[in-house]
Amino acid sequence: MQAHETIHTVISLICLGTAVSSLEVIYNWNKLKLFFRDQSLSLISDKYVPSLTYIAFFAQLFLSSLLVLSFFSSFPLLVPLLVLTVFNLFIIYAKQAGRDGADQLQSITLLVLCLAIIIDKEGAFQAALFFISFQLLLAYSTSGIAKLLGSEWRKGRVVSKILSTESHGSKKASYFLNKYILADKMASYMPILLFSTLPMTFFFGTQELLILHLSCIFMFHLGCALLMGLNNFLFAFPFCYPAIIYSQNYKQFWVLLNK
Repeated sequence: MQAHETIHTVISLICLGTAVSSLEVIYNWNKLKLFFRDQSLSLISDKYVPSLTYIAFFAQLFLSSLLVLSFFSSFPLLVPLLVLTVFNLFIIYAKQAGRDGADQLQSITLLVLCLAIIIDKEGAFQAALFFISFQLLLAYSTSGIAKLLGSEWRKGRVVSKILSTESHGSKKASYFLNKYILADKMASYMPILLFSTLPMTFFFGTQELLILHLSCIFMFHLGCALLMGLNNFLFAFPFCYPAIIYSQNYKQFWVLLNK
């Protein structure tokens, strides 16, 4: 697959995730609107921010859906992608609580994709894919190492504690993990192992091994989404996997440098 084809695939997947997450926020707006306030720079009156953010989510839903449909047609990407990125950055700005790595990855990826589409050269598409790949590798590896350095994670009882909380809890899953300690330890150690070793698989493994590794991480994200309600990670990180699969053929770096 060529770089420009992979870029279009990543745009469609990222926009699909953005559309689904926007729809989820709109549906649960009465519960989530308190997270959106202008408490830092006071550029906009605090009372207007929730209403403007609500409108921004509708705009984000429309534009991301339009860009998903563009995968099946020759619809021009630049203008809707730029406008989508502006709305996304406003939402990130207005979100004063609950920001996470998925939000950061989504906004960075949209900015990089915009730049690549503006330049509209195969080398720019390759550079964008490499940049997104290293963002993923950095995010996963630092997350895995941070967990490894945390004493609670090394004890292997973190997942059961998270599942016992009110915000990210599941009574049945928490009961199961507290009953079967080995399962709790495996659930806690699995992200440490998968996240921290991804760079090794990327640089030294085969493409088949990388796809298997990413599939295991995807299953972890899916489990977190189903049991903990952490849907943002499911919609942000795995939808960038085509970039990392493309970039694993690191001979492409020499092609880019020679252009």
